[in-house]
Amino acid sequence: MTTLNLCKIRNFLLVLSASILIDLSVAYGDNFDDLCTHVTSLSQSSFKETYLEEIKNLHTSPNGVVDPSLKYVFVLSGRGSYLKEPVDSADVKDPADDYHRIELGINVAKQIVASHLEEGSPLTAEAIQKYGPIIVYNGRPKHNEDLRKAFHEGILTHYPEDKFRILDLDPSDWSTRGQFVSIKNELSLSNTSVAIVTHAYHAPRVKRMIGSKWHPFGPNTNVFFHLVDRDFKAPGIAEDMLGEIDRIPRYIKNGDLAPHPFNQKTIEILEYNTIVYYIKIKYYLCFRRLLC
Repeated sequence: MTTLNLCKIRNFLLVLSASILIDLSVAYGDNFDDLCTHVTSLSQSSFKETYLEEIKNLHTSPNGVVDPSLKYVFVLSGRGSYLKEPVDSADVKDPADDYHRIELGINVAKQIVASHLEEGSPLTAEAIQKYGPIIVYNGRPKHNEDLRKAFHEGILTHYPEDKFRILDLDPSDWSTRGQFVSIKNELSLSNTSVAIVTHAYHAPRVKRMIGSKWHPFGPNTNVFFHLVDRDFKAPGIAEDMLGEIDRIPRYIKNGDLAPHPFNQKTIEILEYNTIVYYIKIKYYLCFRRLLC
């Protein structure tokens, strides 16, 4: 077989494989079960069954009714900015992800305001100032610059800038862990209720972060999740899911994530362990004083 023929065959196979990938993306674009089958076929990780089971539960459960006790809405930044510009790299498949996250966060905040008003009452600027929760957003410099730009250029006008708290991340830790650390360093979160807004594919990792040593929540903190794209139809969703299937087990092994996802009981257990730890320290110090 000549070199020319081999090149023709190779080019044909490349075109064929590309068309198959396109057909697959179209096929699972509107079918969640096909998406899961596609992801399963591409992953060799034993964690994929656990991850997909959690994802299926998210897919079948809508975002819940907003709890009126919420005082903070935490919007975790992704790989695009509010202005729908890529942040991580130029080829981000879903640069509008952060726009949708922040808009969902604002929607949650406005529902909290509405819950304090008589039915049918308008959401005035005064009502938002009085009842609106703080929306906390923490990202890389590009994330934060674009959000501030949206305020200053009149692009974002439907929730006041002074009701946002924009936190900078440590340049050495631009990650979900870094986001939790920045919240822990900046805010005291006890005896309160918070909402966490992120993309649905990211939720299994975030829920394990809450059960880890990096969680920022003190005693009597209620945590609620509100997720973007529970339909799992965002651009590049299969790649995002495969990335999480790969990362989560590694982060669990490194000690950055808890083995199991958060539920409200998790915080109660963490509170109990903290109390026990301080009791042990107290008795240890008393014992040392007796010996001295």
